[in-house]
Amino acid sequence: MNIYCIHERLDKYENRMLNIQRQLCEIEDEYNLSWVDSFPAKDFNHGCYTPFNNLHLSRNKAEKSCFWKHYDALKRISNSDTHGLVLEDDAAFKSSIVRDCKTLLNALDGEENYYINIEYCSYDVPIWYLNKTLVKMKGTKRAAGYLVSPLAAKKLCDVIEGYLARQEAFNYPADAFVTSCWEQAELNIFWSVKPLVWQGSKTGRFESDLSLRKSTKHFLVNEFV
Repeated sequence: MNIYCIHERLDKYENRMLNIQRQLCEIEDEYNLSWVDSFPAKDFNHGCYTPFNNLHLSRNKAEKSCFWKHYDALKRISNSDTHGLVLEDDAAFKSSIVRDCKTLLNALDGEENYYINIEYCSYDVPIWYLNKTLVKMKGTKRAAGYLVSPLAAKKLCDVIEGYLARQEAFNYPADAFVTSCWEQAELNIFWSVKPLVWQGSKTGRFESDLSLRKSTKHFLVNEFV
């Protein structure tokens, strides 16, 4: 399993990197880890006139940086010959994550164009789907954890590169972008009925520069439930 971890390489985020490494050490299955630390937030200031900065209209440097890091991860997967598991650096997951991801992939029955959201969300899949493994949906939830095929990754990159080629401005965070363009890109979007990832900046494990949430000692109450 190829794992791509979105990470802002700053001292204040080192605890996130260490937490990812600690969790991965508990995994018995084989995996390859790549840190995606391109497009640092410091590059998205008012004096930076690159297309990546000018065409993404968010005023939040962290949001811009996060979006383009996800683009980089998708680009790497699109140029590979196998699916990728993309995690943000605040992800919390169990030691069975690789094995559970393989179960999801087996359920696709040969499908080559897929984006599978594996993250927990409070507005999760409807209760009448609880007897299923995967549910086909219109759009995604968040972007802290997902499986994507090379074909689907290329389709998403093509949409982004179309914006760049046309010099067309846009203003999407990473997750809202997928929800906005899945139909245009002709993606098959699935949600895992069983959540495999919890986002630490939402549960309170870490504070967040995007949502301005503070960390809390009670984060375990919100994870793995």
